Amino acid sequence: MLVGAIAAALVLWVIGQAVYWQVIIGSPMEKELGFTHGSPYVRAGDHNIEVLTFEHVTPSGIVGRAGIQNGYIPISLAGETHLSISKFYRLLEAARGQTVEIKVVSGGDGDILASRPAQTVTLEIPDK
Repeated sequence: MLVGAIAAALVLWVIGQAVYWQVIIGSPMEKELGFTHGSPYVRAGDHNIEVLTFEHVTPSGIVGRAGIQNGYIPISLAGETHLSISKFYRLLEAARGQTVEIKVVSGGDGDILASRPAQTVTLEIPDK
């Protein structure tokens, strides 16, 4: 009984974190920076993996002006790797008023992400 209650509480916490970072923080930030995120599955080497991608990049927006294009996959942000969608927005929010570096690779099917040519772009994250 206790294990079930703990498991249920953990599931609710994870869902709450996802809603907070992806909807409450992430959605307005997407508009502010000029993109939406995607989470497609791509073929990377011999495996299909789900990745975080930049989608619907507005060329005149902060992300577009930095050189990020539709479909790019962020592989590190501010030195952090293994980016979940929630972690991505958490790091962007923590960088308010600062400049951050994002390392991106091209999206779509192809080599494993670590073997793809990477580009480092700099974003200035506005204050709230």
